[in-house]
Amino acid sequence: MKRNIVKQGPTTLMISLPSKWVQKYNLKKGEQLEITEIGRKLEIETDKNIKKKEITIELISDHRLYIWRTISALYYSGYDKIHLNFNSIKTLEEIQKFAEQIFIGFEMTDLRKNYCLIESISNEKSDNFDTIVRRLFLGIIQMSNITNKYLQTKDTADLSLIPRLEQTNNRQSSYLKRILNKEGYKVLNKTTFAYTLVYHLALIADEYKYMNWGIQQEIEETGKVEITEKIKNNFSLLQIEIENVYKLYFKYSNELVEEIITRNLMTDSKSKTNLDLFCDNPRLAHTIISITDRIRNVTFQIIGINN
Repeated sequence: MKRNIVKQGPTTLMISLPSKWVQKYNLKKGEQLEITEIGRKLEIETDKNIKKKEITIELISDHRLYIWRTISALYYSGYDKIHLNFNSIKTLEEIQKFAEQIFIGFEMTDLRKNYCLIESISNEKSDNFDTIVRRLFLGIIQMSNITNKYLQTKDTADLSLIPRLEQTNNRQSSYLKRILNKEGYKVLNKTTFAYTLVYHLALIADEYKYMNWGIQQEIEETGKVEITEKIKNNFSLLQIEIENVYKLYFKYSNELVEEIITRNLMTDSKSKTNLDLFCDNPRLAHTIISITDRIRNVTFQIIGINN
């Protein structure tokens, strides 16, 4: 984006502000902006919040997935007020659950017959982005620790924590998607990389949740889970890679990129090593390969953010 310099008076030089940015933050004549000199760059910032968006939707089904997908898309999109019309008490119960348990900063503020309003009661701050990304990583590392402990001891006591950690991950990643759609990443042209990073971190948590379901089902069906040394070793390797990618996001280096990509990750989902894992335990092998692919994608996004 380029702007021509206009001369105003004998010494003052001026440029116009982008109209979309002005409209987005509802800026008016006479309001102040913060301008910071950064070498050859000028950073212009407003302390005003984005103009609130609202929408009215009619929910035509009480199916939980239909309700979840519809409302979550509006939450991610950055709507601050979501007016919902519906026909059943079951629909209302699902709306309450999602609004209060899943969406950070949202509450139901108005309720009438066949209608409710859920809206943001807090101001999202893009400054919190890296803090919440750190929490996403640490939650996934905890899931990995629990998994490796189970594989070594076959003690299922801590496995029940994984679905709870995944739900927390879901709340946090949903919040970050909303921030990115409303304000963008701190480096605006890196927003797509940041969004995709969050997306894949959420999918890694999903894989651990699905694995937990599979383990519980296998124990119910057969009374045991087949765990070979190859399976154990590969899950240990996954933990090392997750920790390395966590380090890479917060302290980027080409050396660590090279280590993650070329030394530790499995090279090909069709390799003999991976096919052998499927013979050992198909469910656990699928988790290993799926998380490996997610780690690759997270690594790629971090490279994109930093270059």
